[in-house]
Amino acid sequence: MIHCMIIDDEQHCIDTLKWQLEEYCKNDIKIIGTYTDAVGSIPEIIRLKPELLFSDIKMPEMSGLELAARVGDIVKHIVFTTAFDKYAINAIKLSVTDYLLKPIDKDELIATIPKT
Repeated sequence: MIHCMIIDDEQHCIDTLKWQLEEYCKNDIKIIGTYTDAVGSIPEIIRLKPELLFSDIKMPEMSGLELAARVGDIVKHIVFTTAFDKYAINAIKLSVTDYLLKPIDKDELIATIPKT
């Protein structure tokens, strides 16, 4: 079972991804936390040490790219979930596990899990 966290500044996006993970990946994923504040999530990431982090990129105060740079040594796999494809090159430079565009396609989400 892979322990994961979801970070997105929009609660409805968290709710949608959480539902998708529970519906399609329930045998592989356990969600141990969801956060709408990237900065506020850092202490919990340090404390809980998830193996997988789903993060939006464009968020106030701290972007998902900045968050990944801060916690990349703690979290083994980071998957960006974003509506913007323009950040893909920056994500690749951070060696993220995957980059999923919103709305997240069920088959792409399912295909991401074995990469972790």
